[in-house]
Amino acid sequence: MHNSKYFNRLVEKKINEGFEVIQVLCIEGIKYCGKTSTCERIAKTVFKFQDLGKKDIYRTYIYSNNDLLFSHPNPVLFDKDKRFLKFEIY
Repeated sequence: MHNSKYFNRLVEKKINEGFEVIQVLCIEGIKYCGKTSTCERIAKTVFKFQDLGKKDIYRTYIYSNNDLLFSHPNPVLFDKDKRFLKFEIY
């Protein structure tokens, strides 16, 4: 679901062009500048690693078969926030 208060960003065009050439993109920036909102609009699959309710699912994906992470429609967003850098999967 897209936020009705979303403002289009100049970088969106560059991100879309980038996916035509490369398959992995890391976006960094200050808090609340729209990184996640922008990527959620582009991504077809979203994994929110800060969602502790899905921790067991992510653990299964990572340890059982990494291909499961990439078997979803592309592009895939792997989202985490800075407070969640140490995602405990063991």
